Amino acid sequence: MSLRNLWALVTALTIGATSATLVQAQESFYKGKQLQMFVGFAAGGPNDIWTRIVGRGMVRHLAGNPTLVVQQMPGAGSLRLTNYLANVAPRDGTQIGLIARGIPFEPLFGGQGVQFDPRTLAYIGSPATETTVCAVRSDLNYVSIDDFYQRETIVGTGGGGSETNLAPLMLKNVFGMKFKIIAGFGSGGTDVALAIERKELDGICISYTTLSNLSLYKNGGIREQLVLSEAPLGPLKTVPNIYDREMSDRQRKILRVTFAREVLGRPIIGPPGLSTERLEALRNAFDAAMKDNGVIAEARQANFDMTPTAGSNLQKHVEEIYATTPPDVAAEVAKAVGN
Repeated sequence: MSLRNLWALVTALTIGATSATLVQAQESFYKGKQLQMFVGFAAGGPNDIWTRIVGRGMVRHLAGNPTLVVQQMPGAGSLRLTNYLANVAPRDGTQIGLIARGIPFEPLFGGQGVQFDPRTLAYIGSPATETTVCAVRSDLNYVSIDDFYQRETIVGTGGGGSETNLAPLMLKNVFGMKFKIIAGFGSGGTDVALAIERKELDGICISYTTLSNLSLYKNGGIREQLVLSEAPLGPLKTVPNIYDREMSDRQRKILRVTFAREVLGRPIIGPPGLSTERLEALRNAFDAAMKDNGVIAEARQANFDMTPTAGSNLQKHVEEIYATTPPDVAAEVAKAVGN
């Protein structure tokens, strides 16, 4: 055997032995334990459903097969959960959670109550990207984006950094659209939908996945009229898009930075300080779950489109936005969204 072939054989055996050792270590750690997955929203909504679908898949692919426990921790659009994971949760891979995609950018835009550095969070993965839309009651007969400039559109929000609040604020303050925002709803989706159904509100700005799963949408009572994404989901490619309108370079920069969150979709994160081996085990379990036929079937049954993003790519995206956003642009976004 040549020296080169001998070296290749030794290297392969070493890598194989190391991988086996890591799997055994993870199995020893997770065996008999619980994987606690928090969701920063109320039960029954898309975030809760996604957490359960992904969680069931992950525990099947984690060495040691821990028991899945899902727990709600709503509050401030999942800011409460993010602060918990960053400061209180054990840093051993037993507690992770699904948060709002906008939360990692709250420090950049001067958000209140932030107690974490988003660049230090452990990004595990996201099962889907999202497209933000503004939708109005079908009986109001909106026909183009011009309607949002010419007519007052009353929308509801739970407040905080969610799309229901941030999107209409930005469109009002940067583009001059006539949104009137009513805050205080307990749930940014279902509670607002009930108010729309009672004709107390005209509409809502929210992710398309959440919108399309509302009974009001399925019954034809509300329809998307404005898309806020350069890369919208397939069903939205024919809906009027804000990026097709003429705008200044400054407005375009603000728009892109504001909705950089869409890439994160439904981010699942862990606390800072996870060991490299534990983070890798969680990311590998997530990646495997995204190819799991059971997970795919559950997502399809829930009417969810799976467009997963690996945790390492989420991490790179967050770091890139922080590294490339000029302070003056960040300040303008903060002002536009009321921070």
